[in-house]
Amino acid sequence: MISSIFWIFKLEPITIENITQMLLPVITGQGWFITVYIALYCCSPFLNTALNNMDQNNLKKLLLVLAFFFVILPSFRPNITFFQDNGYSLDNFILLYSIGADIRKYDVPYKINYLSAYFLCSLFIFLISVFVHTID
Repeated sequence: MISSIFWIFKLEPITIENITQMLLPVITGQGWFITVYIALYCCSPFLNTALNNMDQNNLKKLLLVLAFFFVILPSFRPNITFFQDNGYSLDNFILLYSIGADIRKYDVPYKINYLSAYFLCSLFIFLISVFVHTID
């Protein structure tokens, strides 16, 4: 739709490459979100089977391991080669999907002040990151 508007107002030329990118964003690599979303959608039946068969203790352990490898470790060591996605990849979507499954399955209590927890975690990661980078 947006491409069509650009073509109508002659803000972008109509080319075969533009039409291909518009119609096939996943194959051409245009739009990281839709590409990762479709990949997650294709994996979701398998993820659901795994997540539904886990008990609460194992699911919490899985979330901690995923968070460590895909959120915490890249914050301290961004030069590790397999973390070059900056959060725009399937592994991060799987982490978010798993967190959502945990909330849905086990009714995370709403007594937690999420804003305070987010602020404290962000501050902790920032301080550790500054400390690690000053040592290097």
